[in-house]
Amino acid sequence: MLTEMFSRLRAMRPGTRLAALLCAAAVACCLALPPVVFAVWDGMLFAGTHPRADAGQAEPLGDAARANPAACLLYNCAHLLGVDPARPSGAPDQWQARTPAGQDLADAKARCAAAVDSAAALGLLADADAARLRAALDGSGYLLTAQDGPAGLTAYSLAPGPVPEEQPADAGPADALTLTLALTLTADGRPVYFSWQDSGRTGDAAGTGSLLAPALALLGVDEFTDWQPVDWGGRLPGAGEAAYSPAAQLYVSVNTGGGLTVGAASMTPEQFAALLD
Repeated sequence: MLTEMFSRLRAMRPGTRLAALLCAAAVACCLALPPVVFAVWDGMLFAGTHPRADAGQAEPLGDAARANPAACLLYNCAHLLGVDPARPSGAPDQWQARTPAGQDLADAKARCAAAVDSAAALGLLADADAARLRAALDGSGYLLTAQDGPAGLTAYSLAPGPVPEEQPADAGPADALTLTLALTLTADGRPVYFSWQDSGRTGDAAGTGSLLAPALALLGVDEFTDWQPVDWGGRLPGAGEAAYSPAAQLYVSVNTGGGLTVGAASMTPEQFAALLD
């Protein structure tokens, strides 16, 4: 069989022969690679900056959006993976839950604290609120859990831990554990979702000024200049601020009711127009 194959190769024209040899070499290399290599390639595809649109449902991103890590990752999540970074529970088969311990817990707390510090530095959190969140991360009354998702995403949740059977005799309202923190971070620690709530708070957690610009900076999408404010007016009271960028294909919202929630979702201009209808 080999003799017949080589005879056919010699009978081919030089250009055709070269193409056949290259194809054969490529197939041989692929067959020789271990499965782990393909897993690495999958990770590079999902975390890369060159998304592929689903035919008939998504428009390819422009050059500026493909070069922006946050816009590209959120596009991939929406149109390739079907993942909402803000809601891991919506695709449980793509997220691996764990409870950090030891050095893993220390690293997780450090990542969350860095995100809190970034939000505070941008003016999204008051210094007192940032200090309370850092204390909650370091305190013994709260439990920090994590879910590892696709494309290098990790979702963290900080909430009050189990209540001890015996409360201190002098425990009062000041000892109440009322904070919760939910973050979804990229592999390099950039938030794509940030939410903290205080069940003991009444009213908004921030002043009357706009928080949209610092929210865009927190997400790493402030370089886009075509943000269109969305005024929900009386349609959605308490919806907070929102804006859409056609270039980034991103919808970003900021809500300060009871705390602070900053989120972003990738959507095409057509999907955004349908949202407004």
